[in-house]
Amino acid sequence: MVFTRFFMKTTLVALLATGWFVAGCGDDSTGNDTDAEVQSDADLNTDAEVQSDADLNTDAEVLDTLSAPTLTPAPGLYFADQAVTLACAEGADEIWYTTDGSTPSTTNGTLYSASVAITETTTIRAMGTKSGWLDSLVTDGAYEIKAATPIMTPAGGNYSGTQTVTITTTTPAAEIRFTTDGSTPDSTTGTVCSGPVSVDQSLTLRAIAYKAGLTDSDVADEDYVITLPNYLYVGGTYMGTGANLGFFSGLGFPDTVGVDTTYVYVVKVDATTGIPVWGVYGGVPGDDNSGSLADIDVDGNGDIVVSGRYSVNTSGAFEGFLVSLPAAGSRFVMKLSGLDGSVMWSSTTDLSIGGTCVDPAGDVYVVGSYFPSQSAKTGYASVLPSNVSGAGTGSYVIKLPSTGGSTPLWFEQAYGNTGGTSYSQSARSCRANANAVYVAGYNGTTTQLVDPTDGNFLMDVGVTTKHGASELYLVRLDPTTGTPQWGAIGHGGNFMTRIELALSGAGDPYVQIGYGGLPAGADNILTGALQGPSGSYASAVVRLSATDGSAVWLQSSTLPLTDVYGNTQGPLWIDSTGNAIVTGDYRDGQTGFIVDAGLPANPGVKTSFIVGLAAADGTPDWGVAGPATEGQIRGISGVGASVYVAGGYSNVPATGFLVNASLPTPTGSDIWACEMTDSGSGMAISQGYSAGASGWDSVYVIAVQAP
Repeated sequence: MVFTRFFMKTTLVALLATGWFVAGCGDDSTGNDTDAEVQSDADLNTDAEVQSDADLNTDAEVLDTLSAPTLTPAPGLYFADQAVTLACAEGADEIWYTTDGSTPSTTNGTLYSASVAITETTTIRAMGTKSGWLDSLVTDGAYEIKAATPIMTPAGGNYSGTQTVTITTTTPAAEIRFTTDGSTPDSTTGTVCSGPVSVDQSLTLRAIAYKAGLTDSDVADEDYVITLPNYLYVGGTYMGTGANLGFFSGLGFPDTVGVDTTYVYVVKVDATTGIPVWGVYGGVPGDDNSGSLADIDVDGNGDIVVSGRYSVNTSGAFEGFLVSLPAAGSRFVMKLSGLDGSVMWSSTTDLSIGGTCVDPAGDVYVVGSYFPSQSAKTGYASVLPSNVSGAGTGSYVIKLPSTGGSTPLWFEQAYGNTGGTSYSQSARSCRANANAVYVAGYNGTTTQLVDPTDGNFLMDVGVTTKHGASELYLVRLDPTTGTPQWGAIGHGGNFMTRIELALSGAGDPYVQIGYGGLPAGADNILTGALQGPSGSYASAVVRLSATDGSAVWLQSSTLPLTDVYGNTQGPLWIDSTGNAIVTGDYRDGQTGFIVDAGLPANPGVKTSFIVGLAAADGTPDWGVAGPATEGQIRGISGVGASVYVAGGYSNVPATGFLVNASLPTPTGSDIWACEMTDSGSGMAISQGYSAGASGWDSVYVIAVQAP
């Protein structure tokens, strides 16, 4: 230890005061002089004086410690790379640092010469040195570099159409993952964002950015509420002598068509605005019978399956979307793109088509009638039996793959022994879901015949003989194999007319049928229907169990003997809760569900009706009437809470329920389509739109694409 002069002087004085230092030592026994006094400061030998500060050896000076380096910017959380500078307050000769967690020294670490680039989460440890100073303590600074939270453009909100959302981050070279199911994305969970994200339904889009060495970003959340329009697909025929009107306008349809030319059309219409999205037409100029439509359905991809009849006039050639059809056929099934109406595939035959439908996988079912006694059939129907002696008209159902072609996945047929070429049996309608295919038709053959190879789908479900002049049949088949699972019949009296088939969301089939007279009989799903007079039309609607085909409920409506023209069946729709929406035309003297729905029993002229029947028991809940005379309803479809109906009207302003649709007075026989929504006391027209060509126009079928 080095003593300063002050310390030495004060210590000596203290020792003298305590007697540790004396002028002489002795006691009585030795004769030493004990009376000697302590010397004063002045008596001290000058050689013992305390040295001055100047006399100290400079090699023994104290060395101060260099202050620890400071880090700028300060350690903490950052969302971008940082350039960190290091400095000591007194100035350092050298600063050494590490980023691997080890302790820096003059023999370990990196000698600081310029700012330290921090591009990922890092801890800097630094110490400084300076000549004449003790080395500094070690400074520790933790820098967390976090990926920037993704930004979604456009931001969440309410939109009336599909949104194309870009997801970006300001962190260079960072990757992004996102989810749309509400789950939390991370660096291993979610979809890697490689481009814009199409948001076509209401959802929460969640995204995270990540990069090796960085902390994952916070999760970005945006809620998108997407309200998409429903789209109507309206199909039929038109014959025009002037400019196209309404939702026919701007589609490129011929504006002036000879009175002897009839075109087939399919138009996609925005159901919110009534504005056409696209339209296709086809036919032979100069041919007034070149085609018609049988059915329209929409598959799970939004593409449209249409079916119908066509013929080639020898003096002309097809135009429009029918141009690819071969001259040898007479019936077609075709898939059109939902985006632009272009033909995706087509398949033809020479057999009558009663209807078509599509299952959730996109496979197509075709039903109709044929003559087993005749020669081999063409196209996709070539698999059906031919040259069967004594066979009458038969019914068929054929399954085509979603990709088209003329090779069926399977087929089933049924035929009887009436002989000849009269239409004694025919499949008229079909509907499919993931679990079953339902085929409805009528049977007028006395005894069913069995083909030794392929069987008879009516006999397979116990229908061997008919009851009365004609009868309704409904058969459920397995969609994978075509195997019949059960069958139901309705005994007809004099005749059967138009058959309509629809399915509820639960899978129960509903059938609407026109008939004349009903003989009693066992296992008759029409038991209890009102009896129409001989030769007159009546209507019945039946809900059946999907399990076994038994009748759940039945409603009917008929006329007195004074009016043999009776009722005409229109299309049928089942809403999302299982309520049946029934359409058609009726005349004076009604009894049954039409008047029970609150409609007048005597409208005066033939009048269209729409009636709602309760899902549970078929009780009529509401009804609307009109238009009159030329206003027959030809199509109905729906989605969610909206129901769409379509038909035609001629020469006079719209009447009845069409008044609320604000339609223009037709210039000939024009087409109308309307949206109906729940008014609180039943369905009512909420908006309408029309189309025409200053001639005669018909709508046969419509379908709706859900958003």
